Amino acid sequence: MTHTSAARNSASALTKRDLKRLRALANSLKPVVTIGKNGIDDASLLQIDHSLEAHELIKCSLLQTALTDAQTLAQKVADQLNAVVVQTIGNRCVFYRRSSRTNFNHIL
Repeated sequence: MTHTSAARNSASALTKRDLKRLRALANSLKPVVTIGKNGIDDASLLQIDHSLEAHELIKCSLLQTALTDAQTLAQKVADQLNAVVVQTIGNRCVFYRRSSRTNFNHIL
């Protein structure tokens, strides 16, 4: 599940303009992963990883019964998957990671 440092560098080099664009694109997204009271497990990380590779920009939701808040959880996921936390609002968080696929129309 780890990615190259080049992917991490491109993700961490987002400008404010890029983040603003990603937030706007994320408005219409539905959550692709729901995290419950057990928090992040390997299956959840794998699902988020595959979703990021397929879509680059995804939204996740955190159930009220979760034992952690969305910001803490989002940062933990982003660190483990070399992604960027675009935003967290309430119990939802948005992640971005540039896909490593070459035959893909990238967002940024």
